[in-house]
Amino acid sequence: MTLQATSPAPAQTAARTALPILTALSVSHCLNDLLQSLLPAIYPNLKQDLSLSFAEIGLITLVFQVTASLLQPAAEKAAAYSRHVYDIAASTNADIGKLVEAQSADVQAKYMSVVDAAAKNAPAGSENAVALVRTAVAAANNAFETVQKAAKQAANVAESNFQAMAATAEKATAGTAKSRRAA
Repeated sequence: MTLQATSPAPAQTAARTALPILTALSVSHCLNDLLQSLLPAIYPNLKQDLSLSFAEIGLITLVFQVTASLLQPAAEKAAAYSRHVYDIAASTNADIGKLVEAQSADVQAKYMSVVDAAAKNAPAGSENAVALVRTAVAAANNAFETVQKAAKQAANVAESNFQAMAATAEKATAGTAKSRRAA
């Protein structure tokens, strides 16, 4: 009996993952734009209610704009750092996977050579027991390969989701940077 892992296509999973991310980025961008347009609209109220001078109102605007311009590169830097960390983790995972595959193939070959040596020295009439051991080893190998394939599929889906999220975030931050420059 062979088990086959089923998972949604990476493109479908990436699209489902990207929608909440796009929504969150859109809402954040909308709130940022609302705050930027709201501040100049309340200048007269700030001046009158808090008895602020034009210099103090200008200082509030300066602090707000400087903060916004500093946070944008910090967000881009954090996104680039997370992509770099993910690339390192994915590369390490691939290397460890190759190492585990090589080690398991080596152990399997050694075990089969021990089984073959035992079969040669087995007493007459033990062919059924040897066949049973070989069948059990083959079944265990098939189960291991199935789990390994499922793990690879899961890793591929996770990687495509991360790539889609990173691309979406990069496009959103680029769009925000362009709209700031235009304003």
